[in-house]
Amino acid sequence: MRISLIVFAFMVVLSGCGSLSVNDEYKATLKELFVSSASCAATKLLHRELPTAPVYRIENGRCQLINLHVKGDGRYYTDNTCQSDAFDYKRAHYEEFCKELITPHHDRLGNPAYWSDDPTAYWALPPSAGLSLSTLKIDENHYPFMTRARYKSVAVREKHPASGENTDKQIVTLQGLGTCDLEMRIYKRSPTEKSLKPLMVIHGGAWRFRGSAFAAFESEISHLTERGFVVFAPFYRLIGQADGNYECNNAKWPEIVSDVNDALDWVKQHGGDYGAQPGKTYLLGGSAGGHLASWLTVNRPDEVMKSLLFYPPTDFRHYAEQVQKSHSTLKGEGHMGAYIGTDDIDKLSLDSPSLQANSFPTTVAESPERFPPIAMIHGLSDQLVPSDQSVRLCNALNGSIAQGLAKNKGGDASQGKVSQRYQCGEQGMLYIINEGDHALDVCVEGIECPAGGDQSQKAVAKAMRSLFDWLAH
Repeated sequence: MRISLIVFAFMVVLSGCGSLSVNDEYKATLKELFVSSASCAATKLLHRELPTAPVYRIENGRCQLINLHVKGDGRYYTDNTCQSDAFDYKRAHYEEFCKELITPHHDRLGNPAYWSDDPTAYWALPPSAGLSLSTLKIDENHYPFMTRARYKSVAVREKHPASGENTDKQIVTLQGLGTCDLEMRIYKRSPTEKSLKPLMVIHGGAWRFRGSAFAAFESEISHLTERGFVVFAPFYRLIGQADGNYECNNAKWPEIVSDVNDALDWVKQHGGDYGAQPGKTYLLGGSAGGHLASWLTVNRPDEVMKSLLFYPPTDFRHYAEQVQKSHSTLKGEGHMGAYIGTDDIDKLSLDSPSLQANSFPTTVAESPERFPPIAMIHGLSDQLVPSDQSVRLCNALNGSIAQGLAKNKGGDASQGKVSQRYQCGEQGMLYIINEGDHALDVCVEGIECPAGGDQSQKAVAKAMRSLFDWLAH
């Protein structure tokens, strides 16, 4: 029973913003379980020891095929003569993964200032990539390799009101150590592969969490490396102080956008060093990461090949309008308000520059041909980000937000149809899943699946496979 609770706790943490349909009375207890290395270690029951792409090492004078799951640090090769294509490998330990992820140590994940060695010099097998946490199973995939880089260091300050007679002035001090360092993780099926498609994956977590949503997306990385991508996953500054190191906390939305902008620049400049082919970058993001991927797609369309968005908030103005018309608080209201810097959306002008800058369908509908293909998946039962956020962007790609072909419907449940696919422009698409809640791609079988019942889970897995294939081709 305790193991089940621990895994359940992992699901709550992965939801990032409490969006999974876990009974509220258990949430506090479950989160408490996930604050120790012992409870995190129990999640290893979900870990799959997937095969890696072939690697070799010279042993007893011969070049031999090696199982990295049982070998330690060292120099390895991807050619079977052990004469070229060498790389350095360091074994990743599950205990260290837990220390990065659990609550008391949330200043570690994504923070290059915490590195005790130089992880840019070797490749590892990241523990999250072997966790079975997705509706689409990983059992037939190869374990992806990962290395890291520092893609950005930015000086950060904070302002305090002066005391005494100078209350109209401000005192500017360093924010913590005064520098926010941001990590980029790079994933490949094999460390020496070349001519791969560059894909930047942006994690979700309500713009305020790292570990939760990042671990979930990392568990799906192998679906992308199997399809010929080299995957770049940046961390970015966060609103509030719920996660991440202090230097990267309390960010404003333009700072978060500047981070993903700089991340895309870094991928363009350095992608070739990791085997990326030249040309446009592919984008993928979920939830808050889907919003940030949308921002890049709309504001830098000529640099993006395709974008795949999971349950993304794409139209802040429309959401604010819904809030102001509603007689009750909407579930995602606090997260969106915190992102744009207001604690009262009801009083916010719908013409607010912050709302306009983060509302994409109107811009897209004016000239859909300017933008790269976009595909999406969204649950009709999403309680955090309403599915009409994706429907509006889909119809904008069709040239009319109000009169487009996409509907906020996921099939006909009475007819046993649990999902519906809509065309978004000439090449894009949208899957609406009737029973799907937020984070519908995250699933621990037999415990919690926001995708819904068995039939709905199969529909989500089928849609995800189709979307990943679409992205790759």
